[in-house]
Amino acid sequence: MNITCPHCSQTLELAPDVLAALQGQPHFACPTCEGLMAVPAPPPSAPQRTGSRKSASTITTAQRGLNRNLLVLGVVTLVVLGGVAAFLASKNGGNIFNTFQNITNQIIHNSYFTQLIASGATTEKDLEDIAEIRPYGDGFIGISKEAFDWEQAQDLAKRTGAQVLAVDAAGIGSKPELLTWLGTTFSNHLSAPTWVRDRWDGSVLAGLEVLAVKELDGSRKVLLHWQAANPALTSATKEAPFVNSLGMKFVPVPSTDVLFCIHETRREDYAAYAAQNPQANSAWSSHFGYPVPKAEKPMHPVISVNRHDAESFCTWLSTKEGIRYRLPKDREWSLAVGIGSREDPSKSIADLSNAALNQFPWGDVWPPMSLAGNFCDEDAQKAGSKDTPIKGYADAWPFTAPVMSFAANPLGIYDLGGNVWEWCADEWISGSTDGICRGGSFRIGTPRELRSSHRDPYTPEGRGVSTGFRIVVEVGAPATKTSNLNQKKFGGSRYELVPGSLAWEEAEQKAREMGGHLATITSKEENDWILKMYGGHTPKHRTHFWIGAKEETKGSGWRWVTGEPFEFTSWNKDEPNYGKGTPPFYLNVYHSRTHVIGWNDRYVRDGYADGLVGFLVEWDDAK
Repeated sequence: MNITCPHCSQTLELAPDVLAALQGQPHFACPTCEGLMAVPAPPPSAPQRTGSRKSASTITTAQRGLNRNLLVLGVVTLVVLGGVAAFLASKNGGNIFNTFQNITNQIIHNSYFTQLIASGATTEKDLEDIAEIRPYGDGFIGISKEAFDWEQAQDLAKRTGAQVLAVDAAGIGSKPELLTWLGTTFSNHLSAPTWVRDRWDGSVLAGLEVLAVKELDGSRKVLLHWQAANPALTSATKEAPFVNSLGMKFVPVPSTDVLFCIHETRREDYAAYAAQNPQANSAWSSHFGYPVPKAEKPMHPVISVNRHDAESFCTWLSTKEGIRYRLPKDREWSLAVGIGSREDPSKSIADLSNAALNQFPWGDVWPPMSLAGNFCDEDAQKAGSKDTPIKGYADAWPFTAPVMSFAANPLGIYDLGGNVWEWCADEWISGSTDGICRGGSFRIGTPRELRSSHRDPYTPEGRGVSTGFRIVVEVGAPATKTSNLNQKKFGGSRYELVPGSLAWEEAEQKAREMGGHLATITSKEENDWILKMYGGHTPKHRTHFWIGAKEETKGSGWRWVTGEPFEFTSWNKDEPNYGKGTPPFYLNVYHSRTHVIGWNDRYVRDGYADGLVGFLVEWDDAK
C-alpha cells in the first residue's frame, strides 16, 4: 500500500507486514519529516494481528520495511522497547535522522525543498549549512550549524530560500507555543543566544525569552523559517481579504498567482516607508506647482513617485513582512480590470494599447455614468485645471480623491479607472527604457486614455503629479536569491540595483553569490542606458551606488572585475580626484556637486556609506 505524508508530500510504501505491525496504533511518524500520520486500515486480504505488544525484532523489521522507499537515506534501525507506543513516544526526544543522516539526505525526498532547489532559490550545498530542519505549521523551521554575525545570518536566510525566523509573524501561530516548541525541539542547539526577528527587528532568543538588542553585533546561530504556504494569503477572498501590517487589503484575481491591493498605495502607506528610508526622494510630500490645490490627507493616493520609488517601496515591504510584494505585471492588470479574456497575450504591449477595445472600467458606455470615478471634470476646471474635462461630468474631487471613494469593480478592486495613473512592472516595448502606467487619472477626460486597454508609456524616472502605484503580493512564492521582476535587460546582460550600504568589497562578494558581478560599463550606449535607467535612484546631491572597478594604488590603473579593458570612461568633472583617502579606490555612479550623474572614485573610510543607495549587479547572459 502507498500513502502520502500530508506534511512533506513523501510517498511511503507500506508492506503488508508493516501494516500488520502498526495495527492498534492511531498514528506513526513519517521517516522523512517525523510528522504524525494516521495508520491506514489494511486491505481486506491483509492479515490481521492482535495483541498490544510487539517484540523488538518485529518492530525493527517493520521499520525497515517502512523505509524501503528511502534507499538513499540508508536503512534506519530503531530499537523500540515496549512496542510501537514507545517508538511514538521517542518522537519527543529528537529527530531520528540527527544521528544517521546529514541535512541533505534529510530533505532530499521532501517535495517542498526539491521544488525550492528547482526554482533556483537555494541549492543542496547551501542547505548543508543547516544543522536541522523540522516541520512546523504550514512550513519548516531550521537552525544553522555555525554561528554568524547578523549580516551573515541574513545572507544565509537568503541563500537557503528562507527568512530569519520572525517569532511574531502572521501565520506562525501563538508566540508562547512557538517558543516552547523551539526550546524542546532544538534544545541541543539553544545553549547560547540565537538570532531571530521580533517585530521584524533583529533580536536574540535566550532560553524561552526574546530579547531586543541595541547593537547587532556578535556571532550566533540563527533560526530560519521556510513558509510553505501562507494561509492568510491562500485563504483570501473578496469578502475576507488579506490585510497586511500597514492595513492594506488584498483580494484574489482569477487566472493569476497574486492578490491585488484593493486600493492605490496611500500617502500613509508611503509615509511609513519614507520614515525608515531617509534617502527616499521627497517629491511625494512636496507641492508640485500644479494649479489645483493638492489634497494631502493620509487616505489619498501617494503621487509624484517614479517607478524606482515604487519598486523600492515593494522591496522594503517584502523585507518587512517576509512575503513578496511587487508592481503588477501588465497582463495581471488587464485581468484585474476585466479585459484579460479579450486580449491576446502574445501581442506586444504597444499593440494591445492601440487595440481600441470599447471597454472602460465602468462598462462600455461614454461618457461615464455619474460618480464612476475621479476623472477630469468640470469641478477641476473651476478649480483652475487647464486639462480637458468630460463635459457634464462632476465627481466632486478636482484633485486626488481618498482611495475607495467610488464603487469597486466585480472583484472588489477600487479606482482602476481614474484618480492616479498606476505603474506596472513591464516595459513599453522590448529593449525600451520606457515603462508603462495604466488606469488614467484625475487629469484625464478623453475616452482614448480612459479605455481599460490604454497604456501610457512613461520614463521610469518620471514623477508626475498624477502618477502613483498599486501593489500586488505573490501567493505561495518561495523567496528567491534575486527578484527577476527587478532586473532590466540591455544588450546581452541583465542588471539589478540591489539596495544596501555594503562596502565595495562586500558588495562585489554579494554580487558573485548572486551569480553575477558588479556591473562593468564598456560603452557609451551601455553607460547612457544605465544612467537613464538607474539615475533615478540617486535623486540627491552626494548619493551614489557601486559599480565594478577599482584601482589598487593611485596611478596603477583602473580595472574592471571581469578583466575587460578599462577604455570607455564617464568621469564627472574633476574626477577621479582620489581625495585624501587610503587606497584602494572604488568606482561608483554619483550625483556630483553640479547635480550631474556620472562616475566618481571613492575610498573606504568612516562615512563611506553616506548617501550609498546600493550596488548594481550584472549577469552576462550573452557570455
